[in-house]
Amino acid sequence: NNVLDLNNDKCSSCQICSAVCPVKAISFSFDEDGFYRPHIDDKCISCGKCKQNCVKFVQDWKTVEKDFEVYSAINKDKKILADSSSGGIATALYEYALDNGYKCFGVYYDDEVHKAKAFVIKEKKDIEKARHSKYIPVYAENVLHEVVFSTDKWLIIAQPCMLYGIKKSLQDNRINLENYIFIDFFCHGVPSQLLWNKQIQEI
Repeated sequence: NNVLDLNNDKCSSCQICSAVCPVKAISFSFDEDGFYRPHIDDKCISCGKCKQNCVKFVQDWKTVEKDFEVYSAINKDKKILADSSSGGIATALYEYALDNGYKCFGVYYDDEVHKAKAFVIKEKKDIEKARHSKYIPVYAENVLHEVVFSTDKWLIIAQPCMLYGIKKSLQDNRINLENYIFIDFFCHGVPSQLLWNKQIQEI
């Protein structure tokens, strides 16, 4: 009774299952294809909590039927705009959140190991570290555990699959979602880390 009840091919590598496991039986590492996949050790008590928060077990997807508005925006700071890959909007959102007492879920590129990793943005000087796109798998286990059991206010910019798991776990723990700002983006999937490793070798 855990996430391995469905084939790992359906796994989105969001790593929420590891964050919510009450006995810390789940860890993530790269599989042979270069994607983060869960490994479950014999501490598993088959409580099913990981499945409850996993997007691949959702059966009743609902579509949004009401009208909604769409806006386009760019950061007015030309230096930030030139140093950003998506209009510099994330920087403005992070600044707003920090000014209002939020912690921020960010992702940076670790130059030493050539991997993308999640981290907590607590000060404005950390925002630059999170700037630029990172179209590779993100290691987020440690930060997600802090997010889902925190009583702080959070701004979280992440993939839809990861946000689903975070919101579900917070609701299950009866945590007030008013303390969270969730921002997702259109996601077409993440390429393999092996592809990026090969690119590094060639350049």
